Amino acid sequence: MTSALRAALAGGTPRPWAVVESPWGDGSWITNGRGGDPHAGEFVADCDWPEDGDEDPGCTLANATLICEAVNAAEGLLVSIEQLTADRDKLRALLREVRNIAEHHIGYGGSANCSRDTLRLTEIAKEAGL
Repeated sequence: MTSALRAALAGGTPRPWAVVESPWGDGSWITNGRGGDPHAGEFVADCDWPEDGDEDPGCTLANATLICEAVNAAEGLLVSIEQLTADRDKLRALLREVRNIAEHHIGYGGSANCSRDTLRLTEIAKEAGL
């Protein structure tokens, strides 16, 4: 999922995107707003097409704003997803190790390695941030 979204972001109009509002627009256009000026950017989309007059202007502005906010936040969200995935994978590996130590002690009366295992469990707790 993250690689497909990264590819879509790379292929799309450069960010940040911004809604063009009054006095230059009606809140239905999206530009890439280079240099912080949304009115000077490249055209991205018109959220009020076809212009049949039936659109709710408040809804059009809300849709344009939602699209811009989602696109502008996507890169940061991808970084967070990737970091959380890496953290989850690390914690899973640590939990497997804890389970193996516990099974050794329960199943085999592993008292011979008790101090070594206690030390490793303490290290695991630190690695897990506990």
